[in-house]
Amino acid sequence: MDYTGKNRNEEGETVKRRAKHVGERIRFYRKQQKMNLESIAVKMNKSKATISKYESGSIVMDIETLYEFADVFGVPVHCLMEDAYREPQMPVQMPFSSTVLYF
Repeated sequence: MDYTGKNRNEEGETVKRRAKHVGERIRFYRKQQKMNLESIAVKMNKSKATISKYESGSIVMDIETLYEFADVFGVPVHCLMEDAYREPQMPVQMPFSSTVLYF
């Protein structure tokens, strides 16, 4: 056990669960923006298989990769990590304004 009272197995399961959740968000934004794995792979200079593994949560991405995905989709990073019980947010450009709101 560590200082949080969790053992290594519980921590590993938490990391896997979070990776899967982020992957689901990535898939949501990819499909909503009508992008395919290959187009994202080219933009991020990664293989199509790697992007697929991120989406499935079978590999855990580093923070830099998370920011790359956010840039590709044009959303803030927090939108890729939101609570599993909330709908993902899409940016909305307000008319006659440079302000972008997230709903």
